[in-house]
Amino acid sequence: ILWINLGHYFVEQSDKNNLTYEMYLDSLIHICDQLRIPSDWLNCHLMWQPGDSKTILAMKNIQAIEKSKLEMSKLIEGSKVLLILDDVWSPEDVDLFNFTEHVKSSFSIILTTRTLDLDVD
Repeated sequence: ILWINLGHYFVEQSDKNNLTYEMYLDSLIHICDQLRIPSDWLNCHLMWQPGDSKTILAMKNIQAIEKSKLEMSKLIEGSKVLLILDDVWSPEDVDLFNFTEHVKSSFSIILTTRTLDLDVD
């Protein structure tokens, strides 16, 4: 059983309503700590170039998140995992932790939210 409180990121950074790459990495580090596995593989830094447009920066962030998600999926392969996502603010954030796209493990997510109209497929 793994537990991640997503809400504290938004309380600390009230101008955000979706997880940033740095927030996501921090969450994955917490997952690794709970699984008692090394998280040193998460030290990948984004390579921004001077003059990168906002679109290019967003694309690099998405690629880095997807790469981290795939690596995390490999680490939990074969494990039975129940992930509790506490205080979810956005459905997109739930998708970041849905590792079942890449694994054939027994994996479930329970989420809590303060948002009454959060529609998660």
